[in-house]
Amino acid sequence: MVNTVNSPTRLSGARKRRISIFDNFTALSLAQIVASVARFAYLIAIARFLEPGALGVFTYGMAFSLALMGIAGLGQRTTLSTRIGKRPKSADRTVSYSLTATLATLSAVASCAIVLQWAFGDRGEVSVAVTFFLLTVVARGIAIWVRSCGMALEDTKWILRYEAIFRLAEVAIGIAALTAGAGLISICAIHLVVWTTEAVAGLCLLKRRSGLTLALGSDFRLLKAVIVHSLPFAVTLWLTVLTTQVGVVALKFLQPDTATVGHFAIAMQVTSVLLIGPLALGQALLPGLARAYRSNSAADLSLFLTLIKLVIVGGTVIALLTATGGPILLTFLLGSDYAAAGEAFSVAIWTLAPLSAVILMVEGLNAFGQRHNATLLVGTVVVLHVALMALLIELWPPLAAATVSFVAASLVGAVLGSVLVARCFKSSQILWLSVPALLSALAAAAMQLDPLPGMWAGPLISAVLSIVVLMSGAVPLSHLRTLLRRATVA
Repeated sequence: MVNTVNSPTRLSGARKRRISIFDNFTALSLAQIVASVARFAYLIAIARFLEPGALGVFTYGMAFSLALMGIAGLGQRTTLSTRIGKRPKSADRTVSYSLTATLATLSAVASCAIVLQWAFGDRGEVSVAVTFFLLTVVARGIAIWVRSCGMALEDTKWILRYEAIFRLAEVAIGIAALTAGAGLISICAIHLVVWTTEAVAGLCLLKRRSGLTLALGSDFRLLKAVIVHSLPFAVTLWLTVLTTQVGVVALKFLQPDTATVGHFAIAMQVTSVLLIGPLALGQALLPGLARAYRSNSAADLSLFLTLIKLVIVGGTVIALLTATGGPILLTFLLGSDYAAAGEAFSVAIWTLAPLSAVILMVEGLNAFGQRHNATLLVGTVVVLHVALMALLIELWPPLAAATVSFVAASLVGAVLGSVLVARCFKSSQILWLSVPALLSALAAAAMQLDPLPGMWAGPLISAVLSIVVLMSGAVPLSHLRTLLRRATVA
C-alpha cells in the first residue's frame, strides 16, 4: 500500500517554487524548441548518411510510437494538473496511482503493438527498427509522465535542462555512430537507450525535488478509478498527438514508398517545431484556466480568447515568412534528394494558424469541463485528415494528397472549435475570432498571388497584417497589456 499520508510540508517546497504563466510557458517552450531543433538536426544527419528509404522507416517508427504513447499515457498531464490543483494534500496518492496506471498501460500497449508488428507488419530490418521504437514507448512515456508531474506542481524549470542534456546526447551519440558506419538499426537502439536513461533519471529527480512517494499503488479499486477518470483525457490528448502524427502513419499504409513517407514526415517535423508555442502555452495555462472558469473570472477568460487571436495572427505571420524561404533552406540542408520535402512544407505550413488555434481551444475546453467537445474537436481534425487523404490519394500524387488534406482538416477544425468555445461562454456569437481570422485569410490569399519577386512578399504582407490587426483593434492593445501583466505576475 502506498504512503497516502497528507504532507503539506513536503508539498510546500514545490508550491514555493510556483512560477508565473510566463515562466512556465518559457520553460516548456524552450525545452520543446531544444528537443525539436535537436531532432531536426538529427534528421539532417540521418538524411546525409542514409538513403531516403531508411529515413522514411525512422520517421514512420517515430510517428507510430508517438501515436501509441498518446493513448497509452492515459492523459496524465491533464489528470495530474486538475487533480493536484483541486486536492494538493492528496498529491502522494494521486501521483502513485497515476504512475501505476501509466506504467501498466504503456507496457500493455507496447507489448500488443510488438506482437502485431511481427505478425502482420513488414519483415526484416523494418520490423526490427520499428520494434525498438515500440519498446521506447514505455521509457518515453514514463519520462513524459515525470514532466507532467512537474507541470502539475508548477515546477518546470528543470525540464529545459533535461531536454538539452538527453536530446543533445542522442544527437551526438547518433551522429558519432553514423560517422563510424552505423546503420538504421543502430540509431534506433540508441534512441531506446537514451529515453530509458532519461526515464530513470527523471523519476529520481522528481522524488528529490517534490518529496513525493513514488511507490506503486496496490488498491485495485483506486487504480481502476484513476484509469476510468483518465480515459476521457487520454482520448483527447491521444487525438491531439495524432494531429501531427497520423498523416505519417496513414501515408505508410496507403502507399508503399518509404521515401515519400520520409518527405512528408520532414515537412511535418518542421511544422511541429513551429507549433511548439501554442502547445507549451496550452500546457502552461491549463491549471490557471481551470481555476478561472470555476471562479467565473472574466479577466482570465478574456485572456484565453485574446491568446487564440494571437496564435491565429502569429501563425499566419510565421507562415508568410517561411513559405518561400523554407523549402529552399530544407533542400539546401538535406540535399537535392529531399526537394519534395520542401514542396510539402510550403503547403503544410499553412496549417500553423488554424491548428495552433485548435490546440489552444482543446486545452480550454478541457479546462472548462467540456471534455466531450474537446474530443469532438480534435477527433474531427484527425478523422477528416485521414479520410481526405485516402480519397485524394486516388486522384493526386501521395505527397500532395497528404499535405492538402492536412490543411483542409485544420481549417475545418478551427471553425468547429470557435463554435464550441463560443457555446462555452453562453454566446451564439463568434465575432471575437472572425476579424483576426478574416484578416489572416486575406493575407494568406495575397501571398498566393505572388505579388513581389524573390522572397520580399512574405515579410511585406506579414508587416501589413500586423499593423492592420493592431490599428483595427482586432486584437486590442489593452488586452495585450493585460496579457503581459498577468503572464509575468506569479
